[in-house]
Amino acid sequence: MRKLSIIYFTIIFATQLFAPFTISTAEKRITDHSWNYYYEKAKTQAGLEIYDEAIFNARKAFLLKPDLYQAAELLGDIYVIKNKRMTAQEYYQKSLKIKEDQPDLHCKAGELYEFHAEKDLALKHFKRAVELDPSHVRANNDLVRFYFSQGKRDLAEQHFRISYNAGITAASPYLKKARQQEKIGNRTGAIAHYEKAIEAGPATLEAYIGIYENNRILSRFGEAIDALKRLLFVKPDHVRAHIWLGHLYFNHPVPGRSRKYCIDQAVRHLEKARELDPADPQPCYILSDLYRVTGDDLAAEKYHSMAQSLEMNKNEAGK
Repeated sequence: MRKLSIIYFTIIFATQLFAPFTISTAEKRITDHSWNYYYEKAKTQAGLEIYDEAIFNARKAFLLKPDLYQAAELLGDIYVIKNKRMTAQEYYQKSLKIKEDQPDLHCKAGELYEFHAEKDLALKHFKRAVELDPSHVRANNDLVRFYFSQGKRDLAEQHFRISYNAGITAASPYLKKARQQEKIGNRTGAIAHYEKAIEAGPATLEAYIGIYENNRILSRFGEAIDALKRLLFVKPDHVRAHIWLGHLYFNHPVPGRSRKYCIDQAVRHLEKARELDPADPQPCYILSDLYRVTGDDLAAEKYHSMAQSLEMNKNEAGK
């Protein structure tokens, strides 16, 4: 009988997933517990990565309590993990329809629209999150990425500063502990504290740089590259990060990647650094070495001459 009840509920839900959430007398009879029981069970199961069962119980909670916006958000989060982003977005929108003033959820919804290249909808959600919470770290970070992609670097910098300042107080104790670990040579421990700093303040550039530097010292070049990629996700116009990435891709093979891939990535990041700071000679010097190694002597000489000219201009300006 219990098995039949579960089958019956599944059939009912499959026909009503995207219909208004109303509960008939028959549906009420198949629920053994309150909505809260099923919602709490779904949260626990999601935390344990038992996702199918979590979906079943979250849906049941939502069916019993149609204004349970938290259950809709939880379903969205699970479907993101299961790589079913369209379904996730539907549940995020259901949650926002019930309770609109959720800045965290506006970020999640905006990021999904951004993933699907629906930029206007993404921007709408990012802006709304900042309206609701002007110091919201994630929302301001989202706007940094968005405005940078549009070439609006002043606006991007403005939102980055808000995000950075909002998180640095919480991140600072972890930065201090990481540096203490570095002093005693515990690189792995330092990295762990830098990761905690990022959790506390996602715009804390010092933490990403710390992870990069410690992994580089440990010759864990793949992890060093990943740290810089994460930094650029937060602040895409960080010139030094592009230069460091160019140097790493050029000088250190990446496991599982071809030499051509690494050279292409090195060129891409070094050219981006040149675009962001045309007066810096260092990217040109690295590009000159890169092309000389790959056998393109004309390109190598071109970049070497450019680097020397830029360095001369820089020295003269410093006099």
